[in-house]
Formats: sequence, structure tokens, C-alpha cells
Amino acid sequence: MGIYDEYDSFSSYNGDDAVNALGGIFLALILIGAAIVVLYIVAFWKIFTKAGEQGWKCIIPFYNFYTLYKIVWDVKYFWILFAIIIASCVVSLIPVFGWIIDGLTGVVILCLTIMMNYYLARTFGHGIGYTLGLVFLGPIFILIIAFSSTYVGNGYQIYQKEKGIIANPNTNIV
Repeated sequence: MGIYDEYDSFSSYNGDDAVNALGGIFLALILIGAAIVVLYIVAFWKIFTKAGEQGWKCIIPFYNFYTLYKIVWDVKYFWILFAIIIASCVVSLIPVFGWIIDGLTGVVILCLTIMMNYYLARTFGHGIGYTLGLVFLGPIFILIIAFSSTYVGNGYQIYQKEKGIIANPNTNIV
């Protein structure tokens, strides 16, 4: 009888317990992710219908952002953002110079996203504090917007009216 005979059970360890534990963690993460996706679909469906758009538009990739920009800002900024993202992907393939430009375009994309969140907050009757909530705690504030009863109109047009910069004088703003 050797000194390691009592530890013989370790030599027959095949890793099934670890694989089962990782599988359980993976399944839990998938279920949590699916629940978050469902909550986002419900929230944006409600936001779109409150703004007078059809709810199914929130399910279609790219078209959902196009519609969101149409609701809260202006569609031309969606196309600017889209062009910047495509250009960033192409330029990032260039070593060193492309990486610097890619970093700068990331800052521009961040600024456009913050502006979109600002106009989203304005569209539903909120201000800069709510914009910060959308930036830092987006899922929570999106759900609050979705299940609140406020909708005052296109946030960009409201901003223009307040500043005296009316792009389209025929626009009816509540």
C-alpha cells in the first residue's frame, strides 16, 4: 500500500462536474440575456407605438435605429452615424494610422449617441438629468420611458423651437 493510495479518487477525476457547472452557468447567462432582449423589445415596442410608429419596427435591425432617429432627432443623423461606423470599420484595417482614426471616430459615435439620448429624453418630456440616466443606466431608463404616459413630440424639433431655430415652420409641436 503506497502513500498516495487514499487519494486514488483524484486520479479517476474526469471533469464532468466542472463541465456540468459551466454548462449551468452558460444556460443561466443565456436565459438572462434572452430576458433582457425580450424586455428591450417590449420597451421599444411601447416607445414606438407612443410616438405613432408601428411597434414591429423595433424588431428589424438597422430599421429600428432609423425609426428611433426619426422619432427623436432627424434621419440625416442616422445616416451620418451609419457612414461613420462603416468608414471606421474600413479605416481600422490600416495599421497605426487607421487605429488612431478609429479611436477618433469612436469619440464621434459616442457624442452622437449621447445627443440621441438627449433628444430621446426631450421627446418624452425629460431633461438633461434623464439624459445622464439614459447614458449610464440605459436599460432602466428605457423601461421607465416605455411605461410612462408622457410623449411630447420630436425632441430635436422641441429644442429648435425653444432656441428659435425652426427648421420647418409647418411642424406641429405639442
